Amino acid sequence: MFGRKKQVDSPFEGFVKTGSVPKAVIEGFSSRVPPEVVALWQAGTGTLADGLIRVVDPYDCSVVISSSYTGIATAVPIFQSAFGDVIIWDTAEQSFGLLNFRQGTHELVSSKFSLLPRWLADETFLDTRLDQPLYRDAVAKLAPVDADTIFGHVPLLALGGPKDVQHLDRVKTREHLMIITHMMGPLS
Repeated sequence: MFGRKKQVDSPFEGFVKTGSVPKAVIEGFSSRVPPEVVALWQAGTGTLADGLIRVVDPYDCSVVISSSYTGIATAVPIFQSAFGDVIIWDTAEQSFGLLNFRQGTHELVSSKFSLLPRWLADETFLDTRLDQPLYRDAVAKLAPVDADTIFGHVPLLALGGPKDVQHLDRVKTREHLMIITHMMGPLS
């Protein structure tokens, strides 16, 4: 039709669209990421893996993690887990990385976008890196989180908190990451 743009499908199995990434945001970040990421944002924000992973608005997520990650100048957030972990495109390294704020780690996930859908559908990756079994228990006990909340460990893992569903609460994303940063320092 005249004046209408074709909806871009997500390359990720099970993608459930929940919103849109503003055109100005896509244009602002498009020169910093692979073209496949731009196409992903054109498909919109949404969830994968039954809500464990969210496709995020890169501007909004950058604001949330800006004081919690020292490499924010070269990082473009793409996904966020229900626990606050963020998968970024690192423009300096030209690779996707996983920022695990809960455990204070930063690791390479993939250097190619074509491999990312496989990683994010791989049960072993979801179980070991993103704690999918704990996520399922948390949803059963606490209900799913929304765009502004995550499941947070109380007490924090860094303070000796156990990694189990009895020690999870629904918390505000930004505030929880700020508490982690205050206690552990920014992730680098």
